[in-house]
Amino acid sequence: TSDEESKQVATVAAGESFGELALMYNALRAATVKAEVDSVVFAIDGQMYRAIVTKSVLAKRSRYLRFLRSVEIFKSLSEADLQNLADALVPCPYEDGERIIQQGSRGDRLYFVERGEVLVQHDDNVTGKTTEVARLQTPSYFGEAALLSDEPRNASCIAVGEVRTVYLDRTSFDRLIGRVSDLIHPHP
Repeated sequence: TSDEESKQVATVAAGESFGELALMYNALRAATVKAEVDSVVFAIDGQMYRAIVTKSVLAKRSRYLRFLRSVEIFKSLSEADLQNLADALVPCPYEDGERIIQQGSRGDRLYFVERGEVLVQHDDNVTGKTTEVARLQTPSYFGEAALLSDEPRNASCIAVGEVRTVYLDRTSFDRLIGRVSDLIHPHP
């Protein structure tokens, strides 16, 4: 293909990467990369890339497995189920006062408190009164009631100080937890 027939699809700046999809999927390159200016580029081969990714995945799994084993509702799960659950967790930090869940919103995530404290509060639409329902800390979980019932969130959850949560999205919840949903007692 001549340069006139080529089409530029992206520009990669310093600190960015390219070529990882071909390495991840052991596939042919989808595009040609050309330097527009004198550049220094660092490269790793497929074997090294897979070793780095595997090490990263195993470190994440190990950290989350320790955490999940401390969650009472998962004590009866098999090691394979716990590993699948650990692999699906997504970290999500919050700053002090940041709203994690808004009362009345659609439930799309199940959260676990990995570190910090979460204030659970309910706003009474009739009286206008706000009531503190609970304060959750590690290894508490919240948000499952809306996932199980497909009803709007029944309370708001707010970070108290810096909070680190991990969550399961609805698809992962249905696939991994849905079949063991009788283990979970509804929370906000």
